Amino acid sequence: FVTSFILAAMIEEITKYFGFRMVDHPDFRTREEIEEAMRYHEEDGVQQNVSSFPEQNRTFQSRGAAITVSMVAVGVGFACCENLVYIFIYGKATVATEVFILLARSLFPIHPIAAALQSIGVCKRDLENN
Repeated sequence: FVTSFILAAMIEEITKYFGFRMVDHPDFRTREEIEEAMRYHEEDGVQQNVSSFPEQNRTFQSRGAAITVSMVAVGVGFACCENLVYIFIYGKATVATEVFILLARSLFPIHPIAAALQSIGVCKRDLENN
């Protein structure tokens, strides 16, 4: 029981973290990376409407909010996929039981809460270099 609980939790949290790492948002990029991307697109002849984007000031608060929102969004998506797997693959019950399972799992949003807590550590590491 303990081994499966710890192993499942570790796999789920690592999966959510790597899902977050796949999110490509300008708030996660440095000014140099954004300018390099703009030069690359200008060489290809692609017109970009983000000419003022590198000059925008991003505070630590806005970057931290972007990290937290992204991680919570990944957590919600993971929970949604997991709920659908429970209902359509593992669930061989009546429709009423399936609806009850979905409602019960929706009342306790563990994945988004865990992702929000995990974002604290990511913010400390990425923003505070801690």
